[in-house]
Amino acid sequence: MAGSGSDFVQLHNHTHYSLLDGASKIPDLVRRTKELGMTAVGIADHGNMHGAYEMWSEAVKVGVKPIIGIEAYTTPETARQDKTRVHWGTEAQRSDDVSGGGLIAHLTLWAETDEGLKNLLKASSVANLEGRVMRYPRMDNEVLSTYSKG
Repeated sequence: MAGSGSDFVQLHNHTHYSLLDGASKIPDLVRRTKELGMTAVGIADHGNMHGAYEMWSEAVKVGVKPIIGIEAYTTPETARQDKTRVHWGTEAQRSDDVSGGGLIAHLTLWAETDEGLKNLLKASSVANLEGRVMRYPRMDNEVLSTYSKG
């Protein structure tokens, strides 16, 4: 458990910007982080960066380091425009599928530098503009390699 003075940092937080998966409002998350004595807190919302500025501004106000990221939807080894469903494992394992019926995989990414933050924003934008299948804004290997610095 995290305690006062602990080096523990909770990175994989979903906020209310992760529809149906996160309920934390960013000001409450940052306030609780500070109360627990943590020096930093991360954000990794599903498929979007909508909370990045709010997280940064709320955290900086109270002296907590914001670690900005995204839990990206990635293509299952296909191009972002390709709607082919890819299945792994046995037929029985597909009933417990968490990959959008073979349309997505998850990859959690965090920005290490200012360049990295810009690249995450760009990659997220490309995923939303060019890779969307159903409700999933997908990144492919091309997007990930193009925007990998930082």
